[in-house]
Amino acid sequence: MSHDPFANNPGPFNNPNPYAPPTSQSSPFGGPVSSADPATFKLLQDFRSQMHALGGIWIFFGVVVVALCIFLSLAASGAIGANKLPEVLEGVFIVLFAGLSLLWFTVGVLTCQKIMPAVYVGLVLSYLSVIGNLLRFNICGLVIVGAIIVQAHRVISFATKLKALGIPLTTKPNELQAVARMPQNY
Repeated sequence: MSHDPFANNPGPFNNPNPYAPPTSQSSPFGGPVSSADPATFKLLQDFRSQMHALGGIWIFFGVVVVALCIFLSLAASGAIGANKLPEVLEGVFIVLFAGLSLLWFTVGVLTCQKIMPAVYVGLVLSYLSVIGNLLRFNICGLVIVGAIIVQAHRVISFATKLKALGIPLTTKPNELQAVARMPQNY
């Protein structure tokens, strides 16, 4: 018979340390990260490649807007033969385009890092771009931005499926536990 009055008491001092390091390699969602089938592995590969493509195009937009900002600032100052704009408008153009460029570039980089809120911000910017292209009746721009919007929705769909499987979005395909797979030419 134990004379310890706390032996059967599930008090706060008898619980295991919640800050202790994990004893096994597991995902933050509990249980090991695993690939139940080749479809999960393919889903993760597709998610990563589509996410990088989407982030890359938004980084490209950021760089293009920087080039446009440089061109407009040169044009506004009269350096390339255009009429000189008032200094107030010149400052507004530079601040507006520099801010937009920084936003597109940041969204692209964060998208490549698998940060989902960046995808939503980029999607909003893309929808705003659709409005601008509609006002100018720019068919080519509409087609390009439409493809980007479809791509963003695909990425969101892939992310939702991966989260439902309990796989963190930053997981690389080689981090999934190996599963016995049939050879491709079997």
